Amino acid sequence: MSVLMLDVVTSINPPLAHLGTGFVAYFRRRTVLIITNEHVVQGAMFVRVRLPGGSQQFTGEVLVADDQVDLAIVRLVNVEGPFQRMVFADVPIDNFPWTAYAHGYFLVLGAPVINPARAPGEINGAFFRNNVHYLQGNFALQHGMSGGPVTMGNRVIGVSAAAAWGSSVIVSLRTVHMTLMFWCGLNDGDPTIDEMLEMLAAGAA
Repeated sequence: MSVLMLDVVTSINPPLAHLGTGFVAYFRRRTVLIITNEHVVQGAMFVRVRLPGGSQQFTGEVLVADDQVDLAIVRLVNVEGPFQRMVFADVPIDNFPWTAYAHGYFLVLGAPVINPARAPGEINGAFFRNNVHYLQGNFALQHGMSGGPVTMGNRVIGVSAAAAWGSSVIVSLRTVHMTLMFWCGLNDGDPTIDEMLEMLAAGAA
């Protein structure tokens, strides 16, 4: 199970929560790190993480978050389950368009779907805004799919962030890598995303 539903609880009394999506980026030693958007978990008291099908639920916490790049990591500790880490791609940022898929959960008649949707589309460009690198696509994103992975050939190429100006805005792996370096306190070198996730998991243990 790689693409997870996030039920973000922001208040107990009155009960307030909202829906988002995340994906398993790390799973070792009973620790799961889930990448999502910062705006998905903003104000969270805690996060209920649900597996596809709704059969299992876990309580997570926001480990790190950055509103400037709209990325966050939710952590589960001391858990067992059918978690499957997603693999990150190593892709160029040109030669558009690319055929890709956006994955995530959304509401139907006020209730969330219990299995993640897989929306096809194309990545048709890249751009910088406030020194943050994004990809631009034409996916039919629904409310709740923010924070979900965008994949090409079953490998993650970015994180769905928003639908704006009639197109989909995706946080690129370049930005994910840069943000993880900052969170790990690294100023140089070229560690992989997986290596930095291991550092975060070990440092937070």
